Amino acid sequence: MQFVMIVLFAGSLWETDTLGEFRQGEFKNVSLTARPEIRLAPELTSLTETKQLLALCLCADSSGNQYVGTGSDGRVLPVEPGEAKPLLSLESGQVLCLASDKVGNVFAGTSPSGMIYRISGGKSEEFFATQQQYVWSLAFDDDGALYAGTGDSGLVFKITGKDRGTVFYDAPEPHIMTMTWQGALYAGSSGHGLVYRIKGKDAQVLYETGLQEVKGLVVEPDGVVYAAANPDGDNTGTDNRPQVFRILPDGNGSSLFKSEDSMIFALARQGKRLLVATGSKARLYEVNADTAAADFGVASILHESSEGQVLALLVLAKNSGSVILSTGNSGKVYRLEGHFAKEGVFESRALNTEAISHWGRSFWTADVPLGTGLAVMTRTGNSDKPDDTWSPWEALRGDQIASRPARYIQYSVKLSTADNARTPALSRLTIAYAQTNLAPVIKSLLVKPSEEAGRKADRVASWETSDPNDDSLSVSVYVRGEDEHGWVEVEKDKTGITKYTLDSERLPDGWYLVKLVASDQPGHPLGSALSSEKTSARFLADNTPPKISDLAVARVAAGPSADRAGKYRLTFTARDELSLLSKCEVSTNLKDWQTLAPESGIFDAQAESFSVELSLKPGENVVVIRAQDQFGNTGTAKKTVAVE
Repeated sequence: MQFVMIVLFAGSLWETDTLGEFRQGEFKNVSLTARPEIRLAPELTSLTETKQLLALCLCADSSGNQYVGTGSDGRVLPVEPGEAKPLLSLESGQVLCLASDKVGNVFAGTSPSGMIYRISGGKSEEFFATQQQYVWSLAFDDDGALYAGTGDSGLVFKITGKDRGTVFYDAPEPHIMTMTWQGALYAGSSGHGLVYRIKGKDAQVLYETGLQEVKGLVVEPDGVVYAAANPDGDNTGTDNRPQVFRILPDGNGSSLFKSEDSMIFALARQGKRLLVATGSKARLYEVNADTAAADFGVASILHESSEGQVLALLVLAKNSGSVILSTGNSGKVYRLEGHFAKEGVFESRALNTEAISHWGRSFWTADVPLGTGLAVMTRTGNSDKPDDTWSPWEALRGDQIASRPARYIQYSVKLSTADNARTPALSRLTIAYAQTNLAPVIKSLLVKPSEEAGRKADRVASWETSDPNDDSLSVSVYVRGEDEHGWVEVEKDKTGITKYTLDSERLPDGWYLVKLVASDQPGHPLGSALSSEKTSARFLADNTPPKISDLAVARVAAGPSADRAGKYRLTFTARDELSLLSKCEVSTNLKDWQTLAPESGIFDAQAESFSVELSLKPGENVVVIRAQDQFGNTGTAKKTVAVE
């Protein structure tokens, strides 16, 4: 027991057991649940490779057939294995959105021509020309009318047949990015990030997100709206991040989810959860939308794709809510299966231990059912981003970390299963480490006269210390005469102090030195502490007052204007054996002190000469001189002068 206590006292523990800590890692076929737990992700099955850079949009027809629209060459492809034949192929441009009517026709909104195409029976035709640059979104109402959200004039068209359409709503925003129908037309804009509810000729702003664009909408049967919105390019700050808002039918809303990624590309609902597709890390988040649940609004990471972005989501109503997703960089289509992947890896962030560290044990809390496995590996390096200078991944030796000492450490957890209905689940992982102990640093050590009134002869030693390991420090203070060899300890193993006052009365006149020893003993076991020491510049202890000599008072020859008392010349020398003089004063007959200046004009020597003219009254006069050195020691002398 004693040994264990010493190890914990000297070391540190890095624990990963929160959503925030886990989210900083990378996910390869693993999910992060709201509990939080790292589990195997649902298996991701590749359905189609479009051979395009961007697979921008998805839809399914009334028979459950799926379609994907692409950028670059503006293609619409059936989602099927192998090399699919395009149903629509533009010479240039992009297919920005897809929608299907009740009889299985597929409609494609394009850019830059703003043309809407209809695909039926494997053939495509021009259906409606919007005369706009972009057709961003398409949606059908309950009666089969097609609505098209466009840019860059913010027009919404209602289309009832081939080449038959009118402007349904002219929005003050430049782009209508997303639309859906739920008893009314709901639309999201780019410009000021507005959510519109349009019913007949009545159009109103239901909610202003405060961000730049609304990218996705989900509307529940009871009128509750979920809106995914993105900020402008400068998405710094907590409130200027991609977010999903929950908006009540009366227009009151609040932020439900804030993404750590650069952009939200798509929003969908599957049962009582929202699916949020993002960019930069190509993550698919799962947000609990069940208001009765304890983790309502908490986001899990369902999957992280190896592609650059997840651009579109499709939840299939005819296939038990299966999820289809499409990606960018490169344009592919995947299906999220209802069973777990065979294996996956979670890689933590790289921990900066702030100094070269040695590694202890790694231990964790996990549920590992029969037929599943969990293995931990580590690697280390001295740069903040892992590169080829880092050590290779190494398995633990038992529970001992085998990686070499370094400043940074990263761990990976490999999860596996032989039964795709079961998964291991990691809820906590701990790494024990101890920094290589570095000696404390004494940044400064100064000895100055005391500023306390009446104690100017005292000396105050002050210092500034630090420790590279942020250890608590204790200090010891020593004093010796300049010509002596042994140090006298005046303060021992004190913590939390930054100065020490030396009582002048205990220091005979002479030159002295102060030594400071700083130790990290409070933070280390016996025998493992380190210390540093620093010696001050020499300083003077002077407790002896100046002496006044050669004191004389002589009458000055009276001139025409001399009064009866006459004038007298006072001369004397003040001298201090060790330090400079700092002040000299004279008082006659117990009157106020008058400051005197030396003949040299400045106090800059241990001995100064004075010559001053006095006015003395007839009779006996008492003249008192007082001289002070730079340490406040004061010497006096008196002269009685009889004036006739």
